[in-house]
Amino acid sequence: SVYGGRAGQRLDETALTAPVTEYGRSRVAGETLVRQSGLHWMILRPASIFGAAHSKFGTSFINVLVDRIWQGQPISIANPNHRVEPVYVWDVAALIASLSGSCWHDDTILNVGGPEITLGGIRDILIAEAGKHGLAVACEDAPGGFDEPPILDCGSLHRYCPDWRPTAPERVIVELFKARQPAAAKP
Repeated sequence: SVYGGRAGQRLDETALTAPVTEYGRSRVAGETLVRQSGLHWMILRPASIFGAAHSKFGTSFINVLVDRIWQGQPISIANPNHRVEPVYVWDVAALIASLSGSCWHDDTILNVGGPEITLGGIRDILIAEAGKHGLAVACEDAPGGFDEPPILDCGSLHRYCPDWRPTAPERVIVELFKARQPAAAKP
């Protein structure tokens, strides 16, 4: 969101920010305050973060789709060919823990992205998992939607933390599907 609508372009941390949403502008403003603080800092620029919990700040689009499936509601995917890089919230937490002793002395910006997957790929994983639970999913691809995000070049991250590997979205989505299962549907 800080890089703006440069659809499908691979961008590293040196790319100019060009947010097009209020959310993106607020992230850039927060980064500016951190950089001007006089303290040593590290800024992580994650792609779409997703995980098992709802919060007062909202929930990820993957969680929304899972909940709709469990509630018997149809799902729709805008732009199924768009590539995204969802990163599991616990992977980000583990990354922060592993970086905490190594490079806080640097003033550094790091992109953090998970493995690339299309929105249609996420839909297909959800439909397959729903089928394992005997759930039929009504799904149609919706026209329009949002612009494809840029692809984050995470090369700097891997130089700082060469052993960090985000969990494959397929594995996390299956676990989220099970974790979000309503109590009434559990065997």
